[in-house]
Amino acid sequence: MDFVDSHAHLTYEPFDGQIDVILEKASQAGVKQILTIGTDLMDSLKAVAMAKEYEGIVLAAIGVHPHEAKDYSAVDILDMGRIIEDGSVIAVGETGLDYYYDTSPRDKQIEIFQAHLELSRKYSIPAIIHCRDAFDDCLGVLKEFAPEPNQVVFHCYSGDLETTKKVLDLGALISFSGTLTFKNAQDIQASAGYAPLDRVMVETDSPYLSPEPHRNIKPNEPSLVVHTAAKLAEIKQVALEEVAEKTTANFNKYFLKSS
Repeated sequence: MDFVDSHAHLTYEPFDGQIDVILEKASQAGVKQILTIGTDLMDSLKAVAMAKEYEGIVLAAIGVHPHEAKDYSAVDILDMGRIIEDGSVIAVGETGLDYYYDTSPRDKQIEIFQAHLELSRKYSIPAIIHCRDAFDDCLGVLKEFAPEPNQVVFHCYSGDLETTKKVLDLGALISFSGTLTFKNAQDIQASAGYAPLDRVMVETDSPYLSPEPHRNIKPNEPSLVVHTAAKLAEIKQVALEEVAEKTTANFNKYFLKSS
């Protein structure tokens, strides 16, 4: 079985000097590719450099997390197009809205979110969405500024069933993290049961959110995405092999434009 970790932060401090080991453990677990996500300009450049160093195994997305939106302008985001043109970038993000922490003013978050979606449209690459306690506004922005259908992926998905129906109606994909395995994650598990297998992916969001039965392990790492996939298989009442095949095929289709 081959798996893809559709969202990780391999550039973060817990992995310093450990990437070769992390990738070897991932490979042994069947995780063949990992998408590492930029959360500000410098982090995005590190993600691209890592993708070039580990070509074919590590892939890169570039963007500015809503927590960091206060430090950027829409022009700054659009200027990141030069990094996309240089190659090795397969997605924009993570971007979106976070009203739980409100680290950046909400109007600023929306401005930067919209600029990311413009990049996504311009370069015809998916946008990776972070949305916490902000689904109404997030969906509103997407309806107005969305890229092509199936060009949006909600990562570390936390929406309830009603929200999930709206997200899927919009044409978006959903990526489930280790939170899917948590005992108190009934809403997320209900959403996983509802969402078709051809519209979902799995991720770690490492170094955060280690899945059960390794929830207390820090840092989380890509090899553990298999546990999230196993929980998804349990919820969908299908074999793990089918989840591995479907989620990998979804990643290849929507991120790598291959069938």
